Amino acid sequence: MERKIVSIAATSVLALICGSGSAMAQDTVLTLWHNGSCPTENCLVRSLAEGFVAANPGITIDIVEQPNDAYFTALLAASVTGSGPDLATMWAGGYITPYKPYLEDLRTYVAAGDIASSIGTSYYAEGGDKTDILYAVPTENQWYNGYYNKAILAANGITPPRTWDELTAACATLKTAGILPIINGPSTSEAQFQPLFEFAYLATALPIDQWNGLYDGTLAYSNPALLSQLERWNALYAAGCINEDAFNHPDTQAEFAAGGAAMYFSSGSWTIPDLTAAMGDDLGIMIPPFSDTPMQNIISLAGGGLVMMNYSDQKDAAGAFLAYVLSDAGQSLMAGITAPTRAGFPTTNPLINELVAMSTAPDWQGYPMFDNFSQPPVTDAIVRNMALVLVGEVSPADALAAADAAFASMPDDQKNVNYGLNAN
Repeated sequence: MERKIVSIAATSVLALICGSGSAMAQDTVLTLWHNGSCPTENCLVRSLAEGFVAANPGITIDIVEQPNDAYFTALLAASVTGSGPDLATMWAGGYITPYKPYLEDLRTYVAAGDIASSIGTSYYAEGGDKTDILYAVPTENQWYNGYYNKAILAANGITPPRTWDELTAACATLKTAGILPIINGPSTSEAQFQPLFEFAYLATALPIDQWNGLYDGTLAYSNPALLSQLERWNALYAAGCINEDAFNHPDTQAEFAAGGAAMYFSSGSWTIPDLTAAMGDDLGIMIPPFSDTPMQNIISLAGGGLVMMNYSDQKDAAGAFLAYVLSDAGQSLMAGITAPTRAGFPTTNPLINELVAMSTAPDWQGYPMFDNFSQPPVTDAIVRNMALVLVGEVSPADALAAADAAFASMPDDQKNVNYGLNAN
């Protein structure tokens, strides 16, 4: 695939708003590798780059679009030889681990207060500690979440359920009214239902610090909490609360938007614009209520981050750009496009603001996206088996045993991880 370069140069004479406040050298060119396309419109990184260079005359950012399927391999190969970019897009969790030897500690460049107040920085910091090495600044915040049709629930006297029992009762009411309670199936061009979004919420039956045990093998996936959760999940399907062809039902999202079901769980915040356009005020946000007590766990993670390579010879300018991303100016710009990673910058979308409010509420517990941290063989085992658990073709015990077997098959260096996940 041919790489495309988008050059963004400063066009106005404004004061430097990031870093130490000293002027950058004129004619500084930063190269930023972007995972996939970064089009003229609807590319957050491009918008952030434009905002930064407009405030910093003499700096240019060349955005190099790298093919998705080869991005991480190409970045690692270039980093080994020190021939990679100044800046690059990055994902949290296990994705970032191989690159740590080549990444600059951003605490030198980014304001400590901005790091502390960002929802996502702990997932890009060593051991999950925001005061330790910061490998990347997070960009937009994203959530795994569900949706409900406000008109359908209201017409049937139902408030959005927050527990397993409330969900079961809502299903019974809706079935009596001839309404499909929950729709499930592939939401994209994939051939099967994607179980990772719901599995993450099922796994919140475990305290967040026990997720560390799943990732390093000190806690088996075959544990009573996960087994019970999967059994209750399958029970919804067995009771007719979910469409019979959930494994491969086509056009799931479109059918929900058209009023074909009351609730839709297997999705995330990236679908808010499309669903809002289709449903307007009838669209409601809900968290999958996979809990014996009212659900107060929420899955969120910065959808991506930006790193500086430690072999860059433009560290001051690159650091100033990354400081801008987390600055008030950068977060305000981000709020006009998507969900910022720092609180206090409301977006124009009330549904995203609801998710932000839950994520920052003191009585809610935040969890990261499970699959960003699980090792690839384990993630593959979850994808292969958990969707079949829902539709009753694989038992919960067998699916969990498959995840354990996938973990056991890995070399020891892939098991020796510490993400420092905790309840703070």
